[in-house]
Amino acid sequence: MNNSDLFNSITSIYRPYVKFCRPIFEKHELYNGQWLVLKDIALHAPTTLVQISQRRAIEKPTARKILKVLAEESLLEVTPGTDRRQKWLTLSDKGQALFDEIYSEIGQIQERLIKETSLSTEDIETSIAGLVTGLFIIGSLIGRFATGKYVNQLGPKKTLLIGLGFLLITQLCYFIEGSLTFLMFTRLINGIATGVTTTATGTIAAYVTPPERKSEGISMFSLSLVIGTAVGPFCGLFLSNLYPIEVLFGLCLACGIVSFVTSFFIKVTFDTTSKEEEKEDKQPAKKGFSLSHFIAKEAVPVAILMVLSGLTYSSILSFIKDYAQEINLVTISSYFFIFYAISSLVTRPLAGRMMDEYNENVVAYPSFICLILTYVCLYFTSSSWLLVVAGLLLGAGYGTISSIMQAVAIKVSPPEKYGVATSTYFIGLDLGLGIGPYLLGFLINVMSYAQLYGLMAIVALFTTVLYFLLHGRKAKQYEVE
Repeated sequence: MNNSDLFNSITSIYRPYVKFCRPIFEKHELYNGQWLVLKDIALHAPTTLVQISQRRAIEKPTARKILKVLAEESLLEVTPGTDRRQKWLTLSDKGQALFDEIYSEIGQIQERLIKETSLSTEDIETSIAGLVTGLFIIGSLIGRFATGKYVNQLGPKKTLLIGLGFLLITQLCYFIEGSLTFLMFTRLINGIATGVTTTATGTIAAYVTPPERKSEGISMFSLSLVIGTAVGPFCGLFLSNLYPIEVLFGLCLACGIVSFVTSFFIKVTFDTTSKEEEKEDKQPAKKGFSLSHFIAKEAVPVAILMVLSGLTYSSILSFIKDYAQEINLVTISSYFFIFYAISSLVTRPLAGRMMDEYNENVVAYPSFICLILTYVCLYFTSSSWLLVVAGLLLGAGYGTISSIMQAVAIKVSPPEKYGVATSTYFIGLDLGLGIGPYLLGFLINVMSYAQLYGLMAIVALFTTVLYFLLHGRKAKQYEVE
């Protein structure tokens, strides 16, 4: 991989490089998305709107808007094809001169970064990709550990307000121009704030729902996370091709403000435990570190299952786009997580009700089967409809599993441990999602994407068996208790 290809990939996934290049784009009154399209034309001319859309993995209306702006700036030349509907695009003399100038300036940045790091291009690619998720995951784990211990002392609502306030501060940090070190710090504390916020919200969901509908309530809470993580990246990628990155950060900040204001209207009855703990035992409280302050042992089996489930899901998060490009299904793949969200929207509330009415096994085993079938479909995928089916199965499988496992973590834990149990569940989930890209990254060097998804089907099958051994065979016992 040459330097140009490497940094072309970094531009699409990692903010620091975009940040270094932003002054160059601003000088020439270009957005990042416009530059990527301009560069695509320069490297593949003559080309068409459809070809640009496929290579850049952007929708045709978005590509059309960008091309219109470039044409208005006299940067393009349009030549009719044999088919009147087809138009060939090349750079004008002005566009070529602009491309050469920007490309040269960016090339100098690339060389400087490589020289300063003393790393090979392969090392840089691995390191940058790791930083994207690694720092945020580490921060999230820190936030969940801390929240699990102190949520009962502060109360879940107060913890939520603290977490959201902290989240707003971290969102503001993205607007500050600074070094790569500062950006890394921002990603870390952003993860901490997210860990605190989601754990506190999950704890509130466990307390505010009545016992007879607790699984349904937790399913609805989990559904909100799924919709956010499915729609968010889709909207982010779409808007990033039209507006500068500051606009996206502004929208995130606005969402954070709305969440912070809304949290004041949440009503949850909760008695903090600090005074009760003093009366509970005659012996003084144990001092020093205790793992039970951070981990609910009752929820550990659930956490183990989520590590494995999160690991399989990370294969989709990390490689589904590359796999779609390999099998020429880029356009439909951009809607993959939308189908996932739609399926989750339908199945999760039903799963919660069935779990409350019967027990978790009634929905767990079908969900695991759907998860296995997801990876079987991906293994054999060669058409758009099979990729759509995989997305729907993923929503009914992983989407439901992540919901009912959180409900199980609450079910097997006493009320005073709801906060720690929620934290334990999320720790398992984050570990699976965090270590997955690293472990699977090694595997993808020795096997194809299809073979990887075949392996994930086997892992999902193993997780199903493990569920039976760790919890499934004892589900009725908890029901009796």
